[in-house]
Amino acid sequence: MKQIQHFLLRLVVPSFLLVLWWTITSLRLISPLYLPSPLEVIQAARDVGPELGVHALATFVRLAIGFGSGVAMGYGLGLLMVLYGPIAFILGPVVDGGRPTPISATMPFFLLWFGFALYGQVLFIALGVMLIMSGAVLDASKAVSPHLIRVAQSFRASRWQLLRTVIMPGMLPQLVPTIRVCLGIAGSLTAVSEFMGADSGLGTLMELARRTLRTESLVLVSLVLAMLVLSCDFILRQYLSRRLTWMSSSTEALGVNYSDWRVQE
Repeated sequence: MKQIQHFLLRLVVPSFLLVLWWTITSLRLISPLYLPSPLEVIQAARDVGPELGVHALATFVRLAIGFGSGVAMGYGLGLLMVLYGPIAFILGPVVDGGRPTPISATMPFFLLWFGFALYGQVLFIALGVMLIMSGAVLDASKAVSPHLIRVAQSFRASRWQLLRTVIMPGMLPQLVPTIRVCLGIAGSLTAVSEFMGADSGLGTLMELARRTLRTESLVLVSLVLAMLVLSCDFILRQYLSRRLTWMSSSTEALGVNYSDWRVQE
């Protein structure tokens, strides 16, 4: 019963926004060109039909490969900078300078170098994620307790043993929120990569809807893209929460205790 109540409470804000949307469009307070009604969006979904699922699958493939590759490369690069000071000294300015730089500005170069090939789009997504992830690993390593490092060194732990048994587990609570942020960034970069000439994907449908002024299709595809990224985030949270149950700070970052929202007495 308690879980049902919490589920209904979570629906309050989405339901309010839906009613507000319906009211505004029904009263014609905003032109349908700028904000179509929910009924028009549903009609657009019926018109697109199964093609919407095909494009959503193409977007998911780009998102999954680009995000996974970016996290893996960023994590590996970050660990190399943690282990070897010269690498951190050389690559540190590049990573720190690349994080605030809008990666979408480099999309024309990727088009010039790779054309409309899938691997170019995936590399574009992975690069944006890698810059965020590698910097986060370097920052998270600084949060590891120096006392734990000294204890491991007192037992004559090698550099790799120190990394595996102390540094990597100690960094995980700091990295969990960053991984989720990287997923959102990867979703945005996926849409951008599809805007620039992909032959399939939700971004392609959005660009077509923009050119033809089909606002209802634009809203529909935007909602599908948001649901796709949210679904991926849910799967990611469930996976990480099962793998990191031994670390309470990680489970808090994953939001697995949302049901326990009341302040404990």
